[in-house]
Amino acid sequence: MPQLPNAKTKTNIKNKNINNNNTNNKTIIQDARLNISTNNPNVSHSPTQNNLNSPNNDGWTHQAEKRNRSSSSEPSSPTQNTNRHKKLFISRNRFDVLSQTDTIEVDTITPNPDPDVSNPEAHTSPVKSTNLPPPIIVKGIKDFVSLRSELIDLVGPENFTFKSSINNLKILTKNPETYRAIIHFLQGAEAEFHTYQMQEDKAYRIVIRNLHPTTNTAEIRTALEEIGFQVRQITNVLHKTTKLNLPIFFVDLEPSELNKDIFHINHILHTKVKIEEPYKKRDLVQCQNCQEYGHTKTYCAHTPRCVRCAEHHITSECLKPRNLPAKCALCQGEHPANYKGCQIHKELQRRRNPNSRTIQSTSINNQSNPKTTVKTSSTESNPSPSQKRTYANVTSNQEPPKSINSNQLDTAELSLVLHEKRIDIALLSETHLTNRTKIHIPDYTILRSNHPDGTAHGGAAIIIRSTILFHNVSQISEPHIQSFTIQITLDHSPISISAAYCPPNQIISTLLFEQFFNSLGNYFIVGGDLNAKHTQWGCHSNSPRGNSLRQVITTKNYLIISPQDPTYWPTSPRKRPDILDIFVSKIPNRFNTIIDNLTNPHSDHSPVLLTLDTSPQKRSMNPTLINGIINWEKFQSILTNDINLNVSLKSPNQLEESVQCLTSTIQNAAWSSCKPKIIDNYNQSNLSLPTYLRSLIVQKRRARATWQRTKYPTDKTNYNHLCTLLKRQMAKQRSEDFAKQTSLLTEKDGSLWKTTRKILKIKTMSFPIKKIDGSLAINDKEKAEVHRHHLSQVFNPNDSTIPSIENKESPSKSP
Repeated sequence: MPQLPNAKTKTNIKNKNINNNNTNNKTIIQDARLNISTNNPNVSHSPTQNNLNSPNNDGWTHQAEKRNRSSSSEPSSPTQNTNRHKKLFISRNRFDVLSQTDTIEVDTITPNPDPDVSNPEAHTSPVKSTNLPPPIIVKGIKDFVSLRSELIDLVGPENFTFKSSINNLKILTKNPETYRAIIHFLQGAEAEFHTYQMQEDKAYRIVIRNLHPTTNTAEIRTALEEIGFQVRQITNVLHKTTKLNLPIFFVDLEPSELNKDIFHINHILHTKVKIEEPYKKRDLVQCQNCQEYGHTKTYCAHTPRCVRCAEHHITSECLKPRNLPAKCALCQGEHPANYKGCQIHKELQRRRNPNSRTIQSTSINNQSNPKTTVKTSSTESNPSPSQKRTYANVTSNQEPPKSINSNQLDTAELSLVLHEKRIDIALLSETHLTNRTKIHIPDYTILRSNHPDGTAHGGAAIIIRSTILFHNVSQISEPHIQSFTIQITLDHSPISISAAYCPPNQIISTLLFEQFFNSLGNYFIVGGDLNAKHTQWGCHSNSPRGNSLRQVITTKNYLIISPQDPTYWPTSPRKRPDILDIFVSKIPNRFNTIIDNLTNPHSDHSPVLLTLDTSPQKRSMNPTLINGIINWEKFQSILTNDINLNVSLKSPNQLEESVQCLTSTIQNAAWSSCKPKIIDNYNQSNLSLPTYLRSLIVQKRRARATWQRTKYPTDKTNYNHLCTLLKRQMAKQRSEDFAKQTSLLTEKDGSLWKTTRKILKIKTMSFPIKKIDGSLAINDKEKAEVHRHHLSQVFNPNDSTIPSIENKESPSKSP
């Protein structure tokens, strides 16, 4: 029989007693945790290693008197503390139900002795490590001074430190012996605390791939032990949905410095295999005992909380009916404590991942349906002037002439945007087209996939410029997804472009998403309304479909490209704007993307534009009225000579011309009075960095390239370490530069005043504009209408009635 470590033996013992004593489940576990027979009372033990290797230990026994752990006849017993009766912690007595002594039989497994070593105690001593023990977090401290005195008498004043917070007290120890002694003391004092597994007790986990699932785990253990590795446990991975065995095995090795050599093995049991490190779990760890996040049940000594009713008992003893609503032990909401939509879980997840890996991007919408646009060249055009309202139209409450029928598919407006924006490929979602619908746009080819029932809802389409070479890849017309895929060549790389729409009333699993993405090839861009919400790409909440999509992109290393602003603007004031139009892409790293939100054509989905290019493009600077230092005397002189206030304002055309003339005069005066800044395109920031910082940047870039090539967690850890080190060094360098710069400030040249004004300048937040009925104003037309209504209410003519002097003097003339 293979040898197992002590920690694993204890876990098996707990499971064995749970099966044999269902009625006293909690009693037996707490008995074994707190009352352990030992031959050496001076030696403290770990909560996970309870002297199972001792040859004189026949089992775990429960003491009838908890406080009397040793008799007076034992000379080696510690001296009783006079302050022992004083209560140090506020906790519930969870052991009132223990009324009799129970004995738990333990099948101790002792490792084979080494014939070359004469000292048998060397096998039971833990492996020394430079890592510090994990912290111990204690709750409910009633008397801190007495606790500190107890710990000083127990382990000495130099072996531990405290760190206090509002609700907890963190105990940091210097060595494993002190850690085990304090754990043993807290267990005896019935304190509520939790801790973590020691680094020296953690198993080294690896993943063996391509090994047949019917292979016996005992044969794998034997093969690895013959090579020289000590195996703790082997587990065959099951499929998440079908529960079938996969050709993947998790192997836990005992801690050793030679464990990394196992990655050089290519063959096991005459099979070519691949051995790699497991991917780290990104989910928050939740304790199944107290339902708190951040630790596990094995190292938790808090009062148990039920996951369904939030009462102080374990979940297996809950008597609450299933038909009654659950109650969360964390937020008191009507849901179980392990619900991922809990506000506590969402807040912890947001703090854990404040900056998600997303690129802000693209989609475009028609008058009655959303679309997503892909563009492979730059754009500098503006929206059509015919669609804008002039200042005279706004102030006179006049509508511009309409040339588009808004009740039909607005192909005219769509054609206008495609030609003015020079869009090469447009991806449309929810086209509402049928087989009888005929549309035509000059210089473009339309490829579409309608809904399978033939009615005017759903559907997807691609509009591509006629001069671009392409070929069709696939057309999917299913109730859960409608898509059309083509393939083009960009910079000698074939890339599939797909327009997709997923109706909201269909269930799409992770497997369906994987099948769809696998059918697109190596490189692809999928754009459209997938109706998948997740906070990773900017949505307000997570939906089941969004969780499935996120799982796929995380597993396959796809890239989510989402717009910065909301793309869905609901008509109901009770709903919030959200992001529904996104891209899922897998493209070569040499391609650069630039995204921009559009306003035309507009509907309940706002348009977005995506630009692809093989070379980085210069981002245009924001237009400003003042491009440098302005000479105000010259500005006043030019404005006085050029302005003309003797104009007639009797018609809307005259009002429009006068406003344009005044605006042009002010702009020309400002531009003529400014001394333009000399913009040096050569970046001098890198030349000012010290040599060690530039060397650290090179190391970080090399580590990033290595991790992107191998995807090993070890390389990722090295890359993260270099990133953190670089951030700290850069922050230190910036702090030194700032201190040097502030020391040179003086009030003589005005540099002190300018710097102070720049630091104290507060950026104002921009709030959405609401219309009179409370709905949001999305496009320029609606915003101008709100502005017109506001100005009409503010600038009202004053009351022309002036009271007569006789009326004012009449009271004074009265007797």
